[in-house]
Amino acid sequence: MVATLSIIQPKLLWWGLALMASLTAISFEMLNSAIESLADHLHPEHHPKIGKVKDLACGAVIVSSFGLLFIGIAMIMDTLWG
Repeated sequence: MVATLSIIQPKLLWWGLALMASLTAISFEMLNSAIESLADHLHPEHHPKIGKVKDLACGAVIVSSFGLLFIGIAMIMDTLWG
C-alpha cells in the first residue's frame, strides 16, 4: 500500500482513507481469527451454529476488503484522471 501511495502520490485525504480502510480490514481479520480460535476452543466438534458465526466473521473480512479495493480504485482514478 505504501509503495503504491508513494508512486502515484495522491492527495493527503486519500492517504488517510487508504490507511483507515487498511486498518479496518486488518482489524476485522484479527477479530475473525479471535472468534474462530475461541469457538474452536469452546466447541472443538463441528456445530452448524458455530459454523454460521465463523462464516459471518469471514464475511466481515471480505466486505472490508472490498471497501479497501473500492477506495483504492477511486484513489487511482482521482489521482490519474482527476
